[in-house]
Amino acid sequence: MKDLIDKLKSGQPERLIAPRSEVPAVDAMPGQGEVELSGRRAVNFGTDDALGLATDSRVKEAAAAAIRRYGTQGHATQLLTRDLEERLATFLGRERVRVSGDPAALLSPLGSATAAVVSDARHHVGLDRLLPRATAHSRGDLLALEAALAEAAPPALVVAAGVHPGEGDLSPLPRLLELATRSGATLLVDETRSLGVLGPTGAGVAEHLMGQEPGLLVAASLSGALGSRGALIGGPRELVDTLEASTLSPANAAAALKAIELIQAEPQRRARLFDVTLRLLDGLRARGFDVGPTVTPRVPLWVGDEVRAIRFGRALIENGVLCQIVALPRRARLVLTPQATQSDAQIDQALTIIERTARKLEMMPEPVGTELVPIELARPGQSTFASPCANHWLAAPESAGAAVEGGGVAAPGADVAARVFDAVETLTWRAAARGRQDLRRLGALWQRMKR
Repeated sequence: MKDLIDKLKSGQPERLIAPRSEVPAVDAMPGQGEVELSGRRAVNFGTDDALGLATDSRVKEAAAAAIRRYGTQGHATQLLTRDLEERLATFLGRERVRVSGDPAALLSPLGSATAAVVSDARHHVGLDRLLPRATAHSRGDLLALEAALAEAAPPALVVAAGVHPGEGDLSPLPRLLELATRSGATLLVDETRSLGVLGPTGAGVAEHLMGQEPGLLVAASLSGALGSRGALIGGPRELVDTLEASTLSPANAAAALKAIELIQAEPQRRARLFDVTLRLLDGLRARGFDVGPTVTPRVPLWVGDEVRAIRFGRALIENGVLCQIVALPRRARLVLTPQATQSDAQIDQALTIIERTARKLEMMPEPVGTELVPIELARPGQSTFASPCANHWLAAPESAGAAVEGGGVAAPGADVAARVFDAVETLTWRAAARGRQDLRRLGALWQRMKR
């Protein structure tokens, strides 16, 4: 059994979450950005429900009404599922969308039909487990991706997370699409952390960075901002129609339908989410905490040592702040996900608890002074991909260049010249694509780096 456990762990180097035993059972979900743990209220930073729709009374009533009409078990051809697929296709700007209660039913055929899968080494937990034979390349390393695609036998599939689940930065999707198109590969973007959150209409990171790109293949879990369960894949009709799906329950289909309606009808939710995120980020940075490259409502808090991270996270949960504990060896962190339904007072309360807990555990960072570079979040119209961060965030983990199964591409730290070339190419492309505003930002960033 030990060999089996070691094999399972070796396949998930960048998504190792602390054991569930570290988090107490949830007694209730009262909403408004809070959760009940062992009879006590806690600020809920440990959820993917960024817009707070999973506890919205209208979403819950839609799910209950579907159960009253259809029962608790669904049917593959039920009307609700078809309505949801059509609504998602319009929302995402895709020719066709298919939903499934089981992500494997949608994604496993893609892995089987492709000769090579080139996977972001640190993307969402769901995709790499369902795509065997994936060659991992470090996130954002365009040279490594290009080299992997040059060696890949057709047909090839490139998989990338729109938003890094543990760091909160964005993938350079326009450049990835360019490389994939040039090599004849298909790009699959994981919108799990961005669907309902990013983009002018909330359609996700692809909309945020590229607008409508009908040929792009997107996948996402329905358990994020849509407040439901299940998975979706969207893209060209000819491709999506070849995929089979498992049954989605009536309650999940109805909840997702209502959530899409509210996302489109209430854009102020997304605006509020970014306001709350900025308040949390500013408060953490003012206290000296390292929040990494995030530009989204995924707020990492660097700890480094995994034992200290588990200790810190457990103490926060006991004191009233629910968070996620990412217990990576030497790259451990806590991940805080604020919700649009949280008030300024709740954010301030959580910041006070975080500071008090850190002081008690003697984990309070050194003061950083008064001059902090303002963070630009990925609001509509902003072209930022990542915030400036410390070197330890940029360092590739030892396993980043290893394949999930078989050989891999070397990590970017192994070739400094390649990293410099990669950075210059990416920044130059971004400036040319976005115009003078980015040129000024790049100049300001260069001046700060020289100081």
